[in-house]
Amino acid sequence: MPLISAAALLLDEVARVGSIRRAAERLNTSASAVNRQILNLEADYGMPLFERLPRGVRLTAAGETLVAEVRRWRHDEERAKQHLQELQGLRRGHVFVGLTECVAFSFMAKVMGRVHQRHPGMTFDLTMAGTDEISTRLIAKTIDVGIAFNMPRRPDIHFVRTWDAPLGLVVSSDHPLAGLASVNITDCVGYTLILPDFSLAFRTLVENALSRAGIRSVAVITTNSTLLMKKLLVDTDHVALLGKIDVFEEVAAGTLRFLPLSGAGRSESLSVCVYQPGSSAMADTVAQAFCEEIGIEGTPAGTAREYAGR
Repeated sequence: MPLISAAALLLDEVARVGSIRRAAERLNTSASAVNRQILNLEADYGMPLFERLPRGVRLTAAGETLVAEVRRWRHDEERAKQHLQELQGLRRGHVFVGLTECVAFSFMAKVMGRVHQRHPGMTFDLTMAGTDEISTRLIAKTIDVGIAFNMPRRPDIHFVRTWDAPLGLVVSSDHPLAGLASVNITDCVGYTLILPDFSLAFRTLVENALSRAGIRSVAVITTNSTLLMKKLLVDTDHVALLGKIDVFEEVAAGTLRFLPLSGAGRSESLSVCVYQPGSSAMADTVAQAFCEEIGIEGTPAGTAREYAGR
């Protein structure tokens, strides 16, 4: 029997799909029964939880607060089940991981392979998000492991490992600058500059670097996707300022070149974090597997080391 009430699960489902009718269909019940449960909850709490719209429903502020708690309860219940499995000696569990886009595409398949060698029955829930959302969800305990750039230092976040990710100029393999061993940041002048938007943590780092060089950061292309940035660089004369880890796969494949910046070093930091060390053996396993995959196993927690691959 689940610890969370049926009404709470129903509330969560209506919030997810934004419709009482669609929630009823997914739950294999009638729309009137779902609506009655919602009305009962609103009567119990003394305030509306949804706005009734012509096409569906939308959470009120009170509804958003309650649904956030329900989702946290569901995550905690899943965590409790996982701990019970570990106590029983079962080599399986479920881990919620929040990670940035470039990490997801470059490393996670191999990380999951490492984990499955040790825990074949383990399952993953992977969410791609920006650094702010990952840190918020880690503190709220709706994810177990957070892997992101420039993670904020907060009391509830434990840093398992941190690496420097040097900022450099990234170009296609046949770009006019591709043959240089290093470049000055002013070398990007005259080429179409692709910039990350401010939802990505390293935009501020890029802005500061351009500002120090006296370059006005007017980009022809701005995007919230590092994957799209990299795709736009291939077979063009466009340039972008990215971290070394951002282009690990493409540099290895020869489709892009990472050109270190001469002069003062400019770096973002990549961190693997958990809510609390030892709170989940499965979370610790995933965090360690990522550290092994990136290739600098054993770096003391909280220190910075330049990423050099394997």
